[in-house]
Amino acid sequence: MKKEHVLLTKFAVLLTFVFMGQAFTFTLLLPYMTSVGYDEATQGLILAFGAILTIVGQFLVGYICDKLKTDKKVFLVASIALAVVNWFLYSSTSHPLLLIFLWVGLLFSLFRITQGVLDSWVIESDKYCLDNYGLIRAFGAIGWAIGAPLTSFCFERWGYSSLGTAFFGFTILTLILSFFVKDAVKVEAETKLKFSDIKELILNQNFIMLTLILLFLSIAMAADGYTSIYKMMDLGKTLGQSEAVTNSQINLKYSFQALCELPLFFLGGVVLKKFGGIKVLFFASAMTMLRFVLYALAIEPMQIVWISSLQAVTFPLFMVCSKILIDEVSPVYLRAGGQQISAGVYGGVSSLVAPIFAGIMVKTFSYNISLLIIGGTCIVPISMLVYYSRKRKSQDNQ
Repeated sequence: MKKEHVLLTKFAVLLTFVFMGQAFTFTLLLPYMTSVGYDEATQGLILAFGAILTIVGQFLVGYICDKLKTDKKVFLVASIALAVVNWFLYSSTSHPLLLIFLWVGLLFSLFRITQGVLDSWVIESDKYCLDNYGLIRAFGAIGWAIGAPLTSFCFERWGYSSLGTAFFGFTILTLILSFFVKDAVKVEAETKLKFSDIKELILNQNFIMLTLILLFLSIAMAADGYTSIYKMMDLGKTLGQSEAVTNSQINLKYSFQALCELPLFFLGGVVLKKFGGIKVLFFASAMTMLRFVLYALAIEPMQIVWISSLQAVTFPLFMVCSKILIDEVSPVYLRAGGQQISAGVYGGVSSLVAPIFAGIMVKTFSYNISLLIIGGTCIVPISMLVYYSRKRKSQDNQ
């Protein structure tokens, strides 16, 4: 087997077990906070605090990775920290509010940071891994699909306290597997991003419009992870289900939608080449809106699980389109900076706004009205895409 194929295989195995373990940190986080007595609005504030820590932490960790010229070591340290926080959070169901803010905020941020550093490690290790990133990332989705039902299995038998113990085991396995995978190859940048470069991007109307389109769509997609789960828990109570049964259905949703992502993680580039980024993103936006409407019509938790199959044509297409479209409108010498700034806006702001938005909606309105309102916000990126498409055609004809 060629050397590059060996490295790809090692990363595929590593991502499978990393994501399998990380299912134990996140898939039952909302049910856990509900079980300890916090309503949706409070949960939104707690997760928003985690988003702030994520934004600050990503900038800091990115600097450390480049400064120390290593992704691998930073990833391992962050993974150990996540295991410790995970254990402290799930070890008790009677934490005071301040500790819940601390543990959930740290868990949320370390969860995002470890995934971001792992992505960088894969991309920066070898050009072959960069070219086949979609294939490698698909194994992460497979790991998540396996880990979600395992999380339910542990919870049903040993309760929330088992989640921290199980994740410690996966962290140890991650440390062992990482030993056999080489570190990223850091290259000194010829030029660093300057304020004048940022100013040029900000004055680029196409760049700004695309970033705003991605931001509005990203907020809706992120809110899905909260509102649909809240409705599943509410329907479970209405139907008289036990917490274990509802949590099992929630984890089935996470597992099922992760499997649905696989085809377009493999074929997203082909679809984009055939139809173009704007049309594909328009389609993903429309399917996101349809997803929320169907959620609102659901009358039992399992219907929400099946509706989540629309993940197949939303998240993977969004991931592919966001990178390609921003790359197209960024000057050649600012492509890397353009990706950083745009992703920082639509990724960072959405992770901050979505939990607060979702929490306030379900606290103020019924679950169904909240879902329809959030789905209706997709009209904004859809309308902007129509305008943007016409604007680009006009520019091309000049």
